[in-house]
Amino acid sequence: MSKKGVILLNLGSPDSTEVSDVRRYLREFLMDGRVIDAPFAIRWFLVNCLILPTRPRESAEAYEEIWQEDGSPLVITSLRQQKALAAKLDIPVEVGMRYGNPSTPDALNRLLDQGVDDLFIIPMYPHYAMSSYETAVVALIDAVITRDAFIGAKALLDPSQLKEALLCRAEPAAVGITSLGGLVRPVSDKDDFGLHLTFTKGGRQLLAPMGPGMFAKVEIGKTRLVKFDQAVKAQGPSVIALDGERERVIAPGQRIEMRISRRGPWVVDLAATLQRAAKQKIFLRTM
Repeated sequence: MSKKGVILLNLGSPDSTEVSDVRRYLREFLMDGRVIDAPFAIRWFLVNCLILPTRPRESAEAYEEIWQEDGSPLVITSLRQQKALAAKLDIPVEVGMRYGNPSTPDALNRLLDQGVDDLFIIPMYPHYAMSSYETAVVALIDAVITRDAFIGAKALLDPSQLKEALLCRAEPAAVGITSLGGLVRPVSDKDDFGLHLTFTKGGRQLLAPMGPGMFAKVEIGKTRLVKFDQAVKAQGPSVIALDGERERVIAPGQRIEMRISRRGPWVVDLAATLQRAAKQKIFLRTM
């Protein structure tokens, strides 16, 4: 017989009003691709170069005005709702915050440790939005996938979970998945082909930057060049991540085809854009 449980999903809060805690919270929140819907490089620049240098101190002062003796008002209210609902239903109920604590993975683990295998998900939002409802639910899916040892979005930092990659650009000076291809066979945006990699135990070992300041040994299997519009076939179970973040679950036995094409969306040349902005002194302000 299945055991029911409930998880209440909400946005989250910093751990305290300290500037360091607020900065950590804002970085996690604003680097979410469903909050700032822009390519990673642009989002990284906006958050780390334009927002985080000044915003955390301003936000910390605002949080101090509403902060209660026991902590964040949102967390306190959510925990009270959890307690009341658990008493009413007489089944395990946990609170999972999309950002900060108590985190969604921790909430899920507590339910699983109690033997829950029939989970009711309640996103605490009055309406659907990509930056609230959707990102909270996707974070829970990621947590379930990680717990069940499938390939989830966070597994992109774990080389042992990689199966294969199809790259339209492979840059040795970059970080993340594109660097894996770039350190084996560089491919630029001017080339009329892409690169297909497979990852296998016992393959050639590659020391690569999986993230900023994070190097790992990756075992490379086969590599081959792929022409534009040439189909690369794969089969689930797995999760496909586009640009390292856009998760799409591939069910067991489900087949997919991937192709590289120049008929995609326009891409901003970030370096050229910043050069032009600097020449026009857009970032300079008169105090």
